[in-house]
Amino acid sequence: MEPTINVSFEIDSNGILNVTAQDIGTGHQSKITVTNDEGRLSDEQIGKMIKDAEAFKGEDLEHKRKVDARIALEKYAYNMRNTIRSSKIAPKLSLANKRAIDDATMQAINWVEDNLLPDSAEAEAKLHELRGICEPIIAKIYQESR
Repeated sequence: MEPTINVSFEIDSNGILNVTAQDIGTGHQSKITVTNDEGRLSDEQIGKMIKDAEAFKGEDLEHKRKVDARIALEKYAYNMRNTIRSSKIAPKLSLANKRAIDDATMQAINWVEDNLLPDSAEAEAKLHELRGICEPIIAKIYQESR
């Protein structure tokens, strides 16, 4: 006759596994607790990680500003390039205005490609410069079409 064993598993809120096995025929019961202490971070290690994160917070924010400024410039340049090539806007642009925007957007795109992580102030200045060229031309087209 083979023994019939009833096994139950319980996991508590700390991730500790309690396993109970009971032989139904004899009533004999065994319990075992399984913890995952190996490979876990100690309180000291967690504290150090938090302290390091706080120490590097300023650097992380500056890095984010640089990335955001770069993305804003790149996005604006590509949007303007696509705008002047669109079938709605292209016919309304003079050759000189189209060339001015196209040249400015290509210079901005090339600058972004050459400066993968530029100073945020420098990227913002490039964006301001590009907008200064593009926005008056595009605004004039929209005013004329009304």
